[in-house]
Amino acid sequence: MFMMMDKTLLELYTAPMKAMFKTQYYWIDAMTLGMLREMEEEVEHSLVEASAITKKMINNIEASDDLYLSPQERMMKAEDHIDLAREEIDKTLKSMLETLVMLPFTRGEARPARKRFPVTIEGQPIN
Repeated sequence: MFMMMDKTLLELYTAPMKAMFKTQYYWIDAMTLGMLREMEEEVEHSLVEASAITKKMINNIEASDDLYLSPQERMMKAEDHIDLAREEIDKTLKSMLETLVMLPFTRGEARPARKRFPVTIEGQPIN
């Protein structure tokens, strides 16, 4: 009986503090979720850009196959396209990292529109 009384008194004593912590937690959670959504949009934007760069590289390699080149020249041209794509993807990733690092400090500022994938992970089209 004595232990029951202590637990009840402890709960009564700590209830306001628990309520305050919950309020702070939900507020911080809401702020973090907002930032996480912004981070997710930035990563998705970078992935869309990287996929566009990769698609462009593949198109360039396929276009160079139509040229009358020796196999060695085709290989060198393909390696050049791959190197250019790698440099562009590196720039995109560096830009993404800089944006993610600066995100907490630039929260209220206007941002350019972000590129998005046309479908969800489940394959549903996005309107």
